Amino acid sequence: MLVDKGHVEMDRPLQAWANDLLGTGRVELAALAADVAVESAQLPDFHGDPADRFLVATALTLHVPLVAMDEKIRAWAKAHSALTSTW
Repeated sequence: MLVDKGHVEMDRPLQAWANDLLGTGRVELAALAADVAVESAQLPDFHGDPADRFLVATALTLHVPLVAMDEKIRAWAKAHSALTSTW
């Protein structure tokens, strides 16, 4: 959606980029589990975007850093030390 809106530019088609990224062995997909869905609904002082909530809750549940350029996510992460966010 960010590509379609012109907010992000890709150097190749999105599917090729995703396949290349996953093929590196450095990135692992995480399924949306029930505990993550519950965590996403309980994030304190977090904005309403469900996709952002799922991303943050997944990172918190798995205890992994979140790579995000979204300023709202990064500001929330800075205010809540339980999440490490980088870009």
